[in-house]
Amino acid sequence: MTFTVREATENDCDEIMRLIKDLAEYEKMLDQVSIKAEGNATAAAQLVGYVMYYYTYSPWRGRACCMEDIYVEPAWRGKGVGTALWAEVTKSALSMGCSFVQWVVLDWNKPTIEYYKRQGAEDISEKEGWLLFRMTKPAMTEFVTRKTKQS
Repeated sequence: MTFTVREATENDCDEIMRLIKDLAEYEKMLDQVSIKAEGNATAAAQLVGYVMYYYTYSPWRGRACCMEDIYVEPAWRGKGVGTALWAEVTKSALSMGCSFVQWVVLDWNKPTIEYYKRQGAEDISEKEGWLLFRMTKPAMTEFVTRKTKQS
């Protein structure tokens, strides 16, 4: 089994959406997926994994990279696909002058957590005590409405 790591194109949207749903199902959060593919359904090849990332800025450390998702189909796990995807993100982050790459992983995904640690990643929730918060759109709307009325 061979694979190629490449940047996604608009033609990959349906395949990426399929993989996003696979990941959401694996994470027991399929009900959270509300987006739809908006690309062309003529993918040249079946995708077996994807990684989604973006650049941001840390006021303490400068440019940084956030890896939002990384997923490999079960049949392709253990064959180096995930490592190759992660390495491409890391290589890109280094070329962009990033001081770190960060991501989240569910606490029950122990094999993946241990793999990340073996590769040199640190669990900053353990080390630094950070907690991750999220505000949903209804909560955002309520917050802004409440604060606007108070002003």
